[in-house]
Amino acid sequence: MQNNEQDLDPALAARIAALRPDLDRITMPACIIDLDQRYRWMNEAYLAHFGRPREDLQGFRVSDAFKVQPSDGRREHLRRALAGESLIFDRETLEGPRRGRWVRASYLPIRDGDRVIGVLVMTMDIQHLKDVERDLAQRERQLTLINDNIGLPMSYIDSEWRFLYTNQPGLDWLPGGTRESSVGRPLKEIVSPEAFEVARPHLERAFRGEKVVYERQGTQPTGAKRWIRVHLVPDIAQDGNVRGVYSIVIDVDDDHRLREALLEQEARLRFFAENIPGPIAFVDAEFRYRFVNNVFLTIRGLGIEDVIGHRVSDVLGPDLSRSFFEPFIDRLKKGEMCEYERLVGGSNGAARWHLVRLVPTLNASGQFDGYYIVGTDVHEIKSSQERLRVAQQALEEKERQLRQVIDAIPTPMVYCDAEGCYRYVNQAFVDYIGRPADQIIGRTVRDLLGEDRWNIFQPSLDRVRAGESLAVERLIRFADGRSRWMNVRLSPRLDAEGRYLGHFATTSDIHEQKMVESDLRRASSILSAHFDNTPLAVIELDTESRVVRWSGQAEKIFGWSASEVLGRKLTGWRFVYEEDLEAVSRQVRDITDGPEPHKTIVNRNYRKDGSVIWVEWHNSALRDEEGRVISLLGLGQDISSRMQAEERLMYLATHDGLTNLPNRMVLTDRLESALSRARRSRTGAAVMFLDLDRFKDVNDSLGHRVGDQLLKELARRLRATLRQTDLIARISGDEFVMVLEDLPDDEAPERVATKVLEEARRPFNVDGHEVHVSASLGVALFPGDGDDADTLIRNADAAMYSAKELGRNSFRLFSSELAERRTRRMESETALRRALKGKQLLLHYQPVVDLKTGAVTRAEALVRWNDPTRGLVMPAAFLPLLEDPELAHDVSVWVLEQACKQARAWRDAGLGGLVATVNLSSMQLRDATLMPALKRILTRTGCEPTWLEFDITETGLMRDYEGTVQLLTKLRSLGVSIAIDDFGTGFSSLAHLRNLPVDVLKIDKALIADVGGTSKAKGAGTGGAIVSAILGLAHGLGLEVIAEGIEKKSQVTFLAREGCTHGQGYHLCPPLTPTDLAKWLKARKKK
Repeated sequence: MQNNEQDLDPALAARIAALRPDLDRITMPACIIDLDQRYRWMNEAYLAHFGRPREDLQGFRVSDAFKVQPSDGRREHLRRALAGESLIFDRETLEGPRRGRWVRASYLPIRDGDRVIGVLVMTMDIQHLKDVERDLAQRERQLTLINDNIGLPMSYIDSEWRFLYTNQPGLDWLPGGTRESSVGRPLKEIVSPEAFEVARPHLERAFRGEKVVYERQGTQPTGAKRWIRVHLVPDIAQDGNVRGVYSIVIDVDDDHRLREALLEQEARLRFFAENIPGPIAFVDAEFRYRFVNNVFLTIRGLGIEDVIGHRVSDVLGPDLSRSFFEPFIDRLKKGEMCEYERLVGGSNGAARWHLVRLVPTLNASGQFDGYYIVGTDVHEIKSSQERLRVAQQALEEKERQLRQVIDAIPTPMVYCDAEGCYRYVNQAFVDYIGRPADQIIGRTVRDLLGEDRWNIFQPSLDRVRAGESLAVERLIRFADGRSRWMNVRLSPRLDAEGRYLGHFATTSDIHEQKMVESDLRRASSILSAHFDNTPLAVIELDTESRVVRWSGQAEKIFGWSASEVLGRKLTGWRFVYEEDLEAVSRQVRDITDGPEPHKTIVNRNYRKDGSVIWVEWHNSALRDEEGRVISLLGLGQDISSRMQAEERLMYLATHDGLTNLPNRMVLTDRLESALSRARRSRTGAAVMFLDLDRFKDVNDSLGHRVGDQLLKELARRLRATLRQTDLIARISGDEFVMVLEDLPDDEAPERVATKVLEEARRPFNVDGHEVHVSASLGVALFPGDGDDADTLIRNADAAMYSAKELGRNSFRLFSSELAERRTRRMESETALRRALKGKQLLLHYQPVVDLKTGAVTRAEALVRWNDPTRGLVMPAAFLPLLEDPELAHDVSVWVLEQACKQARAWRDAGLGGLVATVNLSSMQLRDATLMPALKRILTRTGCEPTWLEFDITETGLMRDYEGTVQLLTKLRSLGVSIAIDDFGTGFSSLAHLRNLPVDVLKIDKALIADVGGTSKAKGAGTGGAIVSAILGLAHGLGLEVIAEGIEKKSQVTFLAREGCTHGQGYHLCPPLTPTDLAKWLKARKKK
């Protein structure tokens, strides 16, 4: 009967929920049964295995679901599992589509603490394993049947040396003759003690993994003794261990007895063979040695084991085998006896001649069965014959070789007898004379040479007849009219008593050599003349470094005469400067030993008067035809003047021309060296960055000459203040860097900084002017503020700028706060550069209005930064970043181009003659690229110069008054209007205003803020009076006036009354985007 799910044990339900995901994924049938033996859950594999739907099983007792009988073992297994026992067993499936298949069932108790609450049942199909077991059993029965009928005793011994198996033939060798009396018993109890001791060492080897074969005489249970051969084969498991040994026994008693008979017969034959003095051997039909006597072994120097059973080719080697035996094999197979003589090498290395007979043997069928080798020593007879033959051949060969050698010599050679007749001439002499040998042999020297040449050589021949050997060189004219220089060597041949028997003559053609010597003498003469007239000193050394040439110019440059130095070694007098000796020696080695034949070196040399000069040497190695160095040639030029000039140039390149202080290049190098010393000595160092405050005002007011003199005096004061070991460098206009090493204590940098600032504050008397300046100083300490030169200089620079921000005339130590501020600034600069490239900058325009008519005449371009994260950023937040000239240039060019495009767009849109106003900073006024850039932009955008107006502040105007006036004049001549911005707050001279090329004055908003009050006066406060004065001045100069920063209507009223024509400010219109400005203009036009 099905049970309600509400009766399910909550603990079991929880375990089912936990196990179910994993059991659903496996392919093994699985189910969970509760304590009441009811199905509480089963996976799909279980349902498929039994072919039942879930509703037939879920909640039913196992006995009800499958009609399990009390005798069925499953009921007992389930009971034991519910009692807490884990079971694994094999059984046959009794129900479902897999009925009859074997499975392996696992009954695993499910516990809640110590309490069993159910059973997890999993089954695995093992039918294939059962099939394999059945097949193995069948094969085992078949193997037993084969083994019992194989006819050879076979048995198996396990690792404990127990007798586990034997086949039927094996029982004949065992006591009792039955398996029951032997199987399972130790081997030692089955066989006799004697047989066990014989078998023991062989079994031990087999149990070590070796295959063993041995023979012994065994005794059967009947008492019969027979020779057997035992094969032991180890049974090796997969892990490499020997788990048993197979034993196979072969009866070899008949073979053993036959072998003994053969050995006895062989012994008799060997006795006879060993007493024969010559080598004897027998080779079978497979050409393997089957017998050799001791003489054979002695001759070959081999042992019996090296020969017997081995093939002839293996014993003698392939070469001897092919020579001694293979040519006769076909005849031997036909039954023919063969005989030959051979020189046979012995074991002692001596070879002896033998007469060898090969006697074939045939078997009962008349087939070739092998052959005997019988040797007889015939060495003494053969040696006598051979010595005679060899001596004759050697004599003939020696004569032939001598003739070949002499004929191969390219030098003509002859032999003449005592009568002066030619007895031998070589081929070179035949070719040289131009006659065949048979026309020369037998004739006299006089006949062959003729009277003229005979008269030349006769005195020399007379000396040779007297026993003298000599060589003569002669220019000889030949019959064909040629004349050539010849070297003739004559050597007499004398007998034992010293009597003249003849002479040998060798002739060498030395004509080319003579011509080369003549050319060399001529070339040497020309070269000497050239060396004597060259402006370079010429010195030649032999291979021992001795002077062999010393030109006149060398004497002029160095002061020593040729007679004073020729023959002396280069290092034998004070010539090469001591510190340059190693470099000179190294170059000499490079030239003589290395691949480069020429090298140039600059070194110092002494002159005779003891002075030192710089010389540039061009050195070469002179070599013969075989590449051997025969001398060294050096060409030297006095370059002392050039070296001094180079030293001066190097000094100028590394030092400031005004103060003679090291410049930035030297600073970095020497600072790194100082830091290395500080690291080694574990001491501190400091870098100070000094910048003069308002130094530009000195240049602008008193001129650059005064400024330069002030800098020179400041450099002198700094040198006097610091130690000699400290470094001072000028790295730009009024910027100095000082490096302090080996600091005595931590307060030393601050004390030095205080002294330096005091020296900078002291008045400077320059060209009758008493000049007062101050300095800002930044200090960075090693190693805390940086570990390299660039970092320390950069951090000292940041500290200096911090001092300037705090009011100047002070010093600051670098800190992490400054580093963070500098990092933020760098990040902001980077972001601004990205903004420029990413089109995040934009221009707003604030119109300028005619206060009488309301017309809009201008619009001032005001840059904004539309940052993606911060939104719209006003100029005050990012304009300080434009102190970087490169960034300032890029932004200003962009603003100028956008304003020109907008001026063009206003006209294209019909918005009248609106002028675009652009602010120029003092940095832009000093930018030499402003005019070329402006012209390119005007051309590119189609903007007319008259549509553009530049605003310049009073301060920017006065910084470089003369240069600014020149630039403004050029701009006005181009058609651009010029306005002075923020007028009234600067300190420009009104006298300058009259001469400035300007068109507009823009009154500063600070003055406008003070006008238009409630007072009945013309203006409230002093601002009104100043504005009125400015308006009167501008009208007097014919300048247009724009009031900036108009915030109230009352200001408009006041300005209009005072005659101000134009105004700008939030009251009139705030800055607008180009689109909004266009809408504003159109709306205003409609009104």
